[in-house]
Amino acid sequence: MYQLAAVRTVWLGRVDYQACHTLQKTLVEEVSSGKSPETLLLAEHNPVITKGYCAKNESLPLAVENLERMGISVHDSERGGCGAFLGPGQLVVYPILNLKVRMLGPTEYTRLLEQMLVELLSRYHILGEVHAGYPGVWTSASEMIASIGVAVSRGVSYHGAMLNCTGDLTLCNLLKPFGLESLRMVSMESVSGQSVSLYELQQNCIRVFEKVFSGKCRIFDTLPEDMALTLGIRPCAICWSCGACAARGIMP
Repeated sequence: MYQLAAVRTVWLGRVDYQACHTLQKTLVEEVSSGKSPETLLLAEHNPVITKGYCAKNESLPLAVENLERMGISVHDSERGGCGAFLGPGQLVVYPILNLKVRMLGPTEYTRLLEQMLVELLSRYHILGEVHAGYPGVWTSASEMIASIGVAVSRGVSYHGAMLNCTGDLTLCNLLKPFGLESLRMVSMESVSGQSVSLYELQQNCIRVFEKVFSGKCRIFDTLPEDMALTLGIRPCAICWSCGACAARGIMP
């Protein structure tokens, strides 16, 4: 396998899905052209339902108008897979990797993401399973803990994986991925009976990513300026790390 150069790794915190999607598309173009290094984005999202290309004709659990009144947006997506709920308490992993250079096809890449998630769960003494034909990670024949949906453009991957860490899974379970009525989404917290720190989880995810994808990550403690601008965050010139000024509408 291609030996990784350092992968730029950024914890975005909680961000809107659409802004993060725009950032991914920008990075795909930049990684493909060699302008930017491969990048690993880790995030948590405000409530959103995304529909992969297998879910275009799936019905939603509620009318879009009702979902929006609940503060849940709905977006079509170019990724593979079915409908998925993303929200607080989930770790979302977006590797922007040059699969062409790595000589990885979409199927091989998906298998590596599954391996990464299984190994990450093992660090919390949770046994993850992979079921052929159903991308993601399961904890039993009818319980799923992580979903995978990827897209590839110009040989570069985007979208990725979602792992349920903690939080309310009611909306997750209103959706029926793969059309499996018996499927139930579970979280690390519900399986282990213990609370899980999302910050600790993303740190462990980075270590497992390095192992599975045979490379090193260059971790950014603050949000790089180019990403902040793409996400619409404009902190003051003194501190580019928190966005508090922009959030309050106060600019120096």
